[in-house]
Amino acid sequence: MKSQPANRTQEQLKSIFECYRDGRVIDAEKLARSIIRETPSNKDAWKALWAILKKTGKTKESLIAIQKAVEISPSDAKACYSLAFTLLELGELIKAEETFRKAIDLKPNYAEAYHYFGATREKQGKLEEAETSYRKALALKPNYSKAYLNLGKTLKKLGRLEEAV
Repeated sequence: MKSQPANRTQEQLKSIFECYRDGRVIDAEKLARSIIRETPSNKDAWKALWAILKKTGKTKESLIAIQKAVEISPSDAKACYSLAFTLLELGELIKAEETFRKAIDLKPNYAEAYHYFGATREKQGKLEEAETSYRKALALKPNYSKAYLNLGKTLKKLGRLEEAV
């Protein structure tokens, strides 16, 4: 049987999701911060805060929240992926590459992580490595349109137009 505080926290997390879904992001942020004050080790509250801050364009601030979630739960592949994605958005390419690698190590069939790992490599000018990552993403998720698009762009940059079509 769950303890009373755990039930309360689950209800609060549900409320965060409902506020977020309904576009009440200020309320969602307040609730997430409230849970974090009460239970700083709640990775789900940190992940929720990350999503809220990203939605409101506070990418730099969201980095702190997702870093905390990964610190609390380093084996959470989704949190590692979210951290890597945020680092990529902030132009921290080396850190993003390392963190996408960690997400893939934790979840080897993570098509989205392979895709954005490829995007990171592409931004670094590592086009052959980007191609490999995009192809792996497509092997895992054959209808992944973003991976097809980026693979085509990469092949075009590599001068392999016949393959890009």
